[in-house]
Amino acid sequence: MENDKSAREEAQDAAGRKDRASVSGQELMDELGRLGSRFVDLAQAAWASDERKQMEADLRKGLNSVVESLEEGFQRIRESEQTKESLEKAKDVADDITERVGASQTAHELAEDLMNGLRMLGQQLDKWTAEFKEDKAAGSSSAAEEQEIPVQDVSAQKK
Repeated sequence: MENDKSAREEAQDAAGRKDRASVSGQELMDELGRLGSRFVDLAQAAWASDERKQMEADLRKGLNSVVESLEEGFQRIRESEQTKESLEKAKDVADDITERVGASQTAHELAEDLMNGLRMLGQQLDKWTAEFKEDKAAGSSSAAEEQEIPVQDVSAQKK
């Protein structure tokens, strides 16, 4: 009977520990949920704050000022006589170079000859590579064969 009583007590203790564990686990989950809600509340309060709104307005005003200054500077550059002259000269030089290169038969012939020369060089390199590989293969097979080395009989010389 005493064994029955101690078995029941152990079962009750185990059930109590399990209840406490699940309660503390539930409490932990509840607390984490409350903490998350607090973070959300804080973020919403910060976003809705007057300081954030003022900072955003100041940033917008500053960025608009920078954009306006850049636009004014670019406009002055576009309107300057020196810029117009420089752009016109650059355009003339580009047109002149394009015209010379496009009309030049020599440049076309030079490009063709260069291409042919490069192709021939590539073919010669392929030929040399093949010859080198053949020589190497032939050299390694002859080295593998036994070589006879003449050995003199030393005893025959002493007599």
